[in-house]
Amino acid sequence: MSNMNSNRYNDDVLDLHVLLRDVLKIFKRAWWICVSAFVAVSVIFCAYQKYTYVPTYESKASFTVNTTTSYAEIAASYGFYYDSANAEQMAKVLPYILKSSVFNEILKEELGEERINGTISLNAIKNSNLFSISVVSQNPNDAKAILDAVVKRLPDVSRYVIGETKLNIVQPSSVPTQPNNRISYLKSVIICFAITFIASLLIIIIFALFRKTIQTEQDFNDKLNMNCMGIIPYIKVGKKRGSHPIYADESTENGKRYSESMKALSLKVVRSMQKTDTKVLMVTAALANEGKSSVAINLARYIKAGNPNKKVALIDLDLRKLSVSRELENKKNYCSLSKLLGETRTVKKRFIDNKVLRVQSESCDKKIKRLFNENPKDFVVFGSDAPSKSPEKKLNDEKMYDFMKELRAIADYVIIDSPPCAITTDPLLISEYSDGILFVIRQDSTHRWTILDCINNISTRGCNIIGGVLNAAKESILDPGYSYGYYGYGRYGKYGKYGYRSYGGYGYGKYDYDEATEKK
Repeated sequence: MSNMNSNRYNDDVLDLHVLLRDVLKIFKRAWWICVSAFVAVSVIFCAYQKYTYVPTYESKASFTVNTTTSYAEIAASYGFYYDSANAEQMAKVLPYILKSSVFNEILKEELGEERINGTISLNAIKNSNLFSISVVSQNPNDAKAILDAVVKRLPDVSRYVIGETKLNIVQPSSVPTQPNNRISYLKSVIICFAITFIASLLIIIIFALFRKTIQTEQDFNDKLNMNCMGIIPYIKVGKKRGSHPIYADESTENGKRYSESMKALSLKVVRSMQKTDTKVLMVTAALANEGKSSVAINLARYIKAGNPNKKVALIDLDLRKLSVSRELENKKNYCSLSKLLGETRTVKKRFIDNKVLRVQSESCDKKIKRLFNENPKDFVVFGSDAPSKSPEKKLNDEKMYDFMKELRAIADYVIIDSPPCAITTDPLLISEYSDGILFVIRQDSTHRWTILDCINNISTRGCNIIGGVLNAAKESILDPGYSYGYYGYGRYGKYGKYGYRSYGGYGYGKYDYDEATEKK
């Protein structure tokens, strides 16, 4: 690999813009999971609350506490007085009295019960002798009874600590009629929403931090140390076979943009192939659904359009899937590779007028030349009739070597559609037929380390990687000014939410992939 070293790349730097963009992309794809989690958590939490709910009742009473002096002072001051010092002392002492074991036993005796069925709490109003006592119990009558007992017996105990006291009732107790802990399902749903939102956001941020994908042209240089040959927009075309199955509709604005991008890519590829004396170019990708077949087909098409006097060939060596073959098998410029390699130069006997004539079948090189002569304005496609379960045998066959040798001698440009590198080892065999490799990378799809592993593996065969293509590129929703250049076609534009068409419907074992129709 002469133009790159995949082991060298810049250290990752946290880009908040990219991180936020990734967070929004993940949320856009997984929002239904967040909603489902919110609904599930809300239902479970509300059901748990209802199942474990025990109603409690609260009885309250407010009163003032006054201390008395000697009997002589009672007559002079009407028996009671209050100052801030006593109020502060009572606010500190009364809670301890209510919690003391002595007062607890007195309440049991007063109620005639072995245990107190409730919880007592006291609240003191700051800088005053006004107090509020509340009793919470599962029984509303018990709550009032306990509160009445506290108000009645509190002076008897407190006199040993703060002297003679008197409780002046401000708000008398009453039997509660409604529970004080009624379930608020609205509040529960809000709590569940907050918990689900925070948890989902944290999970999405973690996923976004670990999503080391290729998203921009700069990522090719920084993360892959690879030259970006072009950026192909995400464009959607017809799904019905026979109605623009592989080519964008150039009558539309988006089709024109796609076409211009492919023209720019073909121009740069041709220049690179001429510069490096490359004749056979393998188009591959790391994983499935990256659009390598669509790039290969359109690349051959636009190379031929830009070089009408050159012989351009497209070979479908994705023998397990045959994406190109299935799309172009009915075209005039299509040739069955299976039949072509199956033909041998055997001598056949024919009897005419009792004379034996020896007729030799057409050789492979003559058949190739005839195909180019019959299709001077189009590129020639070589495909297969049926998928192969063991393509290694066909790729290693001497007939394949002879075919590639003869095709290399006849054609000016040969484009090979190769299987994904991370799924099968077929590209390693195909690279032996190739002079260069064009790597197709779908924007924000494949992990960077997967791409680097593929590049390292395939570079061991000594085949030159001329660069990569950023395929199915979308305009960032956070960066509306981002646009794609057309490299010499004098036009710049932005691409909205459009898709691209890829092919097939078959897979490699458990690694099924479908480039034929991308379902939205």
